[in-house]
Amino acid sequence: MNNFTIYLAGAMTGLTFKAMTDWRIKIKQELLKISAKSLTVINPVDYYNFTYPQHDSEKEVMEYDLWRLKNSNLVIVNFNKPDSIGTAMELMCAKENNIPIIGLCENKYYTDVHPWLKECCNKVLFTMKDLINYVSEFYLME
Repeated sequence: MNNFTIYLAGAMTGLTFKAMTDWRIKIKQELLKISAKSLTVINPVDYYNFTYPQHDSEKEVMEYDLWRLKNSNLVIVNFNKPDSIGTAMELMCAKENNIPIIGLCENKYYTDVHPWLKECCNKVLFTMKDLINYVSEFYLME
């Protein structure tokens, strides 16, 4: 059985550790529970974050995160902070590598998300439950 890898993109700069991680942990737990495939969910906060810095340069972080993203089958992006430059770069990288992108926008800021970021997404959903169901049905069933 081939492994399916999902990369969790979304803002980190300016957010608390809790805000960076809570949504990623919840999505990962839910997807692992329901996946019919062997699944790896990449949470970049597990490797590098601003609360517990272990990197020597931002280049190190950027190149590692983009390497993990490029080796993924799907990207889930949270538009929790619609002006995140890092998130925009992740989406463009995924788009250029033909990796499907599913967006999550649970807050009232969808109108603040740049149109190009929206256009990078194959689909945008507005609740975590709907996102989990969609990803499960379209990407994780055998």
